[in-house]
Amino acid sequence: MNAPNPPKRKPVRDRYDAIVDYEKTSNTTPETAYGLVKFTYDLGPAACSLAQAEPLFHDLRDPNLEPRLCAGSDFWPYKTATDVVVTGSAWHRGGVAMPWRNIILNVAKRTKVIRVTGRRTVTLGPNGNPVFGSPELFTELEVINANAYGGWDARVPMQPSTDLTDILIRQYDHPGVYPRNPFGKGYVVVPQLPDNEVELPHLEDPQDPLTPERFFVRDPKLWFRQPLPWCFDWTGPLMYHRYAYLGEDAWFPAPDDERMPEVKRGMLPPKYRELFRDFKRTMVVPPPYFQESSLGMALTGLTPGTPFSVVGMNPEHETLSFLLPPPPKLEFSLEQKWEPVLPRLHSVLVLPGRRKLQLVYGATYSPLPRKYVPGVHAKIPLCMRVDGDSPILYEVPKTIGETYRESRKTPPGA
Repeated sequence: MNAPNPPKRKPVRDRYDAIVDYEKTSNTTPETAYGLVKFTYDLGPAACSLAQAEPLFHDLRDPNLEPRLCAGSDFWPYKTATDVVVTGSAWHRGGVAMPWRNIILNVAKRTKVIRVTGRRTVTLGPNGNPVFGSPELFTELEVINANAYGGWDARVPMQPSTDLTDILIRQYDHPGVYPRNPFGKGYVVVPQLPDNEVELPHLEDPQDPLTPERFFVRDPKLWFRQPLPWCFDWTGPLMYHRYAYLGEDAWFPAPDDERMPEVKRGMLPPKYRELFRDFKRTMVVPPPYFQESSLGMALTGLTPGTPFSVVGMNPEHETLSFLLPPPPKLEFSLEQKWEPVLPRLHSVLVLPGRRKLQLVYGATYSPLPRKYVPGVHAKIPLCMRVDGDSPILYEVPKTIGETYRESRKTPPGA
């Protein structure tokens, strides 16, 4: 039985939420401390202002956390780039239903456009070729990976196996799965329509749409030629390219040169398979794995004042825009001496429907002036200060001795 979800976290301050902790390594003595800080802002049509704090999301340190991995966790200690994510729905201005529209995310000179289309299905014409139906009208449509291109075709044959490990793996993988987005719609391999109705994707790259000519993949080995799933949402841990950073591969490996669209567009480095194959040997997770934004939206070089705008994702305002606020001043202390550290902007999350903006910053503190061992030392004076406020204290875990003594007091069978 799964453990119940932990109670919702409460922010430590009215203006922000924050934690300070040790980075977990294979070493028994941590060499690095880190901190995370989350600010929430109200979004107007053309500016943002600091709002009541909302809690850091999905604490990966909690052993009772279910599900264990969840896209969009604020608790990754270290990121080398900034994830820019927008969650919500596409809206037609004035509530007038229409068959399609474009929504746009602008960050400085980077622009990502999504063509949003109402519900469409596929039929076969007299010559047996796919025919795309006209889109239905819509007023609101969710911008999530489930509405982008993807899914799976269960009719793709799979060799039988009696190996237990292989059988267990096949519960989560299948040769008919579209590796980039198992959760989407429109991915059909076998060149005939299945018995159930096939819906086409609602979200597409206008420069790379699914067409009737590309509809039937025909050979599952050629999945990499299909359109990229186009979205602003978080990328989950079971989506390719993300799991490629862990040395894992799709059922049918794709090329790792410019034949792969992600490489051609600069979203994956050439020869990425060779670059990340050492994970299984070293168990050191490559930093790009922690980036969870959609394709092309893990950005570097974002500075205070960088202009952002989101078009078409609020029912009242066609455009919401803001300038990136300045980072907080962060300081760490372990031996009663405050040391300033450089904050890194981990994520920019825009929630246009709620008219909210959330920024998560991270910082690391190393080398430590003194070594403490969580679980051995009962008192560890590690703390972090945000903009000169009162310190955020490290929550010292119970020592091994305390845990042992408590277990001795517990009646048998309790």
